[in-house]
Amino acid sequence: MKTYIYQFYSFVFILLLLSCSKESNTTTEIETGSITGEVNLFSSRGGFAPDENMQVTIEGSDLLLTVFTDSIGEYTFEDIPYGRYDLRFEKEGFGTFKRGDIIHQNEETIIELPENLSRESTTGITQLTLSETETGITISLVTSPPANSFSERYARLFFNIGSETSSTIFGYFTPVLRVESTPYVQSFTFEEFESLGFISGAPIFIKAYGESLFSNEYIDPNNGDRIFPNINPNTTSNVSFIMP
Repeated sequence: MKTYIYQFYSFVFILLLLSCSKESNTTTEIETGSITGEVNLFSSRGGFAPDENMQVTIEGSDLLLTVFTDSIGEYTFEDIPYGRYDLRFEKEGFGTFKRGDIIHQNEETIIELPENLSRESTTGITQLTLSETETGITISLVTSPPANSFSERYARLFFNIGSETSSTIFGYFTPVLRVESTPYVQSFTFEEFESLGFISGAPIFIKAYGESLFSNEYIDPNNGDRIFPNINPNTTSNVSFIMP
């Protein structure tokens, strides 16, 4: 009788060992897939530039992988675990661009819209003046090289309340301005400033920068800052006025 009991418990023990062995050999399969996108590259003034050899880096969690665009601007990351990622785009002469919140949860994640990216601006600002009227202000700027209708340049204005402004410190900025004359003149009404939250009695500081047609402007996915990577740093001092 004792022999039968011993054999029974030995059989149960062996089954338990086999069960544990099977569980230990079972691993959770990580789902992976590809991420594919495209870039269109341009000169700072809108002419076509070669699309190949832009470095694209995928960032997220502990993952850091780099690929390069091909002759038609396409890039692909293979076997990427499902998750949320950011992409960083870099090429010599181009301002670094970042794209956040890539949600990857399919065997093939295709980023539908291509990135239109420009070289850094070659346009400097050599003169910036301000004059006031009864209803607003007029800004006059001169670019280097000079702009005309046959050789357009691009610029951007930054505004700030109470202290000097720059491309990293500002309360408001204009879209990319198409500069077709020398000097280039742009007017703003006081009502426009008021609608943007600029209050009466406040000193308003303005600064101009040369910019690219496609500015590579983006919001940093890490800190929420708005970045203008193609701005040309060669510019003049702030001009200012007191908001009436």
